[in-house]
Parts: sequence; structure tokens; C-alpha cells
Amino acid sequence: EGSLHAAISTLGTVCVSCAFAGGYVLSAEVLPTDVRATGLALCSQVARIGGFLSPLLLLAGDRSPPVPYAVWGALSLLAGIATWLLPELCGEGSLESVDDLRQLVARQSRRHRPGAAAVRIA
Repeated sequence: EGSLHAAISTLGTVCVSCAFAGGYVLSAEVLPTDVRATGLALCSQVARIGGFLSPLLLLAGDRSPPVPYAVWGALSLLAGIATWLLPELCGEGSLESVDDLRQLVARQSRRHRPGAAAVRIA
């Protein structure tokens, strides 16, 4: 049982490391060119806060063992759902500027507003 636990722990560590590295790649691809550096800095800070808080989840697991798994699982599901909402996966092109982002938001808000006129922005 000890070697199985070690193998699963190692696999989990590798998966977390890959997800952490993939977050930077995905962030750089998704963010508009105009704000890419600022966005990557923000993503880095949020990741560091998560790294700071994760040992606290382990402490919470001492009182209730399912808590860390539930929190990590919920955050993983939330991240997966958020990834499917990215413009590239919704049939939109890559965003090159903040103006492109504004146009995308305007198109989506008109699309979801009942009775809104369909205006195409070229």
C-alpha cells in the first residue's frame, strides 16, 4: 500500500506541475497583446496566492479529510468549465487588442439579450 500511495502522490505532483506550466502558456495565448504582460503578472500572482493557501487546505484536511479533495476538485472543474468559455473555443478568433475584447463582449451581450437587434461588427 505504501508504494501505491507514493506512485499516486508522484503522479498527482506531475499533473499539478503540468497544469501550473500550462496555465502560463494558456494565459499568454488567450490574453490580448496589449495587456499580455499585465495579465501574465496577474495570473502569476494568483498562482502564488494559491501556492500559499494550499498548505492551509492540508491543515483543514486534518479536521475533515475530504475538504482538500473537495476544494481542489471543485477548483479544477471550475477551471475546466472556464476554459470552454474562452473565445477561441467559442468560434471566435484570437484577441489582438483590448478593442477586440470590447467588440466580443458587445457581440455576446447582444446575442444573449432578448429582443436585441442583430448588428454585425466588422
